[in-house]
Amino acid sequence: MGKIIGIRNGDTYSVTPLIVTSSISSGKITDVINHNAAGAANLYDCRVGLNVIKTKTDAGGTGTFDSFIRGRTNPNMGGYYYAYAFDGTTYVDASCRIPLSQCSVGNVSGKRRAYVSMGVACNGSKFRYFDVGIANDGNGWYPSVYGNNVYRLNTSGGYTLDPDIQYYHTGNMVVKTKNGETGTPLPANGIVTLKLETGLYTDRDYVRFTYTCGAMTGTIAFNAAKGTMHVRSNNKAKARFYRFMSVVPLLGQGENDNADNSALSAVIDTLKLGTASWTADKVQHSYVCQIENVKTVDVSTLTPASIGADADYCHIYHDTPTHPMA
Repeated sequence: MGKIIGIRNGDTYSVTPLIVTSSISSGKITDVINHNAAGAANLYDCRVGLNVIKTKTDAGGTGTFDSFIRGRTNPNMGGYYYAYAFDGTTYVDASCRIPLSQCSVGNVSGKRRAYVSMGVACNGSKFRYFDVGIANDGNGWYPSVYGNNVYRLNTSGGYTLDPDIQYYHTGNMVVKTKNGETGTPLPANGIVTLKLETGLYTDRDYVRFTYTCGAMTGTIAFNAAKGTMHVRSNNKAKARFYRFMSVVPLLGQGENDNADNSALSAVIDTLKLGTASWTADKVQHSYVCQIENVKTVDVSTLTPASIGADADYCHIYHDTPTHPMA
């Protein structure tokens, strides 16, 4: 069991107060834990590294770790990387291709879930983001969507759709959107395409996600009252698209993030914002957390190695303890 890096507040843990501050705009932070912060005394033997690949201001100037990445750093949820586009209305959709023959996991069964994913960060008052991609618990890949605040835990221990949002599904592919659902198994040599769309009705906001893999298709959509999902500008939804790969513990607040030899190697390519290739110039922020266990990451042409201007590769292997239990 590992130590939880976080300050307890009721039944939840806040991580950011235990993260260092830094004005760097690129490069490595050898340890993101602020060992002088209140509540950090028991973390004396914890060390978690982070690499800032790129961070820019909204206007495209030089950004800092503190301005965006610090608040999105979680050092006890396994190794991961993210790449974010700029926030705005320039693009209302994003898409990619995931070749499953180039995606594999190891030693995750019963303890971790691997993700190869895109997402959209919204600016509304309630439904703030959606992760959209594929997941693997050790028994093969399946389509998976997580929507912030979309479901509520009910009294029987299951999940109920929030009354303020509507959900629609079409197609012959089942997309897992909550615990207890089973997504359609995807063929090991299949090619998955994803498309994420944001949009507006007169009094409603919506997101729509479309999957294809061979003869299988699945489209799901969520819509909610105006303003609860999107902020509107020039009759478009203001949003930020992103992509990421991770291998997260299935249970706990970080105590199960161990050196358990769990692994992910994966490729995501043909990345687009609208019809434009999602190249390095269209990435505002990118970073890698728990670099001790992220052995390789190629993000577009932002990293020394690259598999393509519109493609990412990541290899995660959890063999180094970063927050052990004393």
